[in-house]
Amino acid sequence: MQLSHLVLRAPEPQRLAAFYEALGLKFQKERHGRGPEHVSAALGGGVLEIYPLRSGQQATTGVRLGFSVKDLEIACRSAQSAEGEVVTSPKTTEWGRQATLRDPAGHLVDLVQA
Repeated sequence: MQLSHLVLRAPEPQRLAAFYEALGLKFQKERHGRGPEHVSAALGGGVLEIYPLRSGQQATTGVRLGFSVKDLEIACRSAQSAEGEVVTSPKTTEWGRQATLRDPAGHLVDLVQA
């Protein structure tokens, strides 16, 4: 089994996309049929989509994401410049060099140096 797509919902999708672009993802605008305009980025064998959070919809902030990055310190600085918050500064763990961030919508994001 492989994850094929993940959907995040955010009050300001472009702001959230800017955060993930700072980590290296490339987004494009999409619309399926009469659905809302959103952005999507290829991610491994799948897709990460960011949709606008509409009234009555449940927020996705309970989702925790994890990404491998080439240079953890550079990724953390880039994320901070795109309104990300460093929750746990880069440190060496049993899984390698790792940091935890919070994206502008409130999702926790674990980064591990590849």
